[in-house]
Amino acid sequence: PSTTATGFNAAGLDTLLWTVTVGLCSDIDTMVVQTDSLFVADAGLDQRDCDSVFQLNGLPVQPGLTYQWSRIGTGTGTFSDATLPNPVFSGITAGTTEMLVLTITNGACSSSDTVNIRRDVPPTPVNAGPDQSICEGASLSLGASPLTVGIGQWTASNGGITFQNVNDPTTTATGFSLSGTDTLFWTGSLANGQCAETDTVLISVDQLILADA
Repeated sequence: PSTTATGFNAAGLDTLLWTVTVGLCSDIDTMVVQTDSLFVADAGLDQRDCDSVFQLNGLPVQPGLTYQWSRIGTGTGTFSDATLPNPVFSGITAGTTEMLVLTITNGACSSSDTVNIRRDVPPTPVNAGPDQSICEGASLSLGASPLTVGIGQWTASNGGITFQNVNDPTTTATGFSLSGTDTLFWTGSLANGQCAETDTVLISVDQLILADA
């Protein structure tokens, strides 16, 4: 009476009959077995940013399914609604990673998947220094603030400008316009290029007027 049965329909209903016979007499009872479809959970791609707010992207999204987000271990992040497939996850501490679990249930079937959420420590706020004026043809020692977290890099609006060391906040730049204004950009980011922040400095180039006595 307590045997194991296999081979049920992939989805739908099966009817099982239990028959008891004593001599010429028999009695039959039925049991209906419902087979639910298995939906494979997909918690989305791992995410990494300096922001404290992350949009989760659980799949599949389908009416009738039950969703439940949870966390493995401890952490400070919270879900806007852990029963939605795509809630917002926020409040994670900078410099930490939290592993989240999405469980999807459909009747008797359930499936789970994990995703890692990493909040990096943001780079030091950037300061490219004060605007400056130079005479045409002159070089210029820049005055950006150094970064204690992250990597800084100089770029310019004028493709002719060159930097002795693009990662040095006080490097020397040459090749400015003959006259007018050039814009330099001091960008701080993490080693992986994420969490970039940029400040600008304007360099006014004055035209050299040759004296004739």
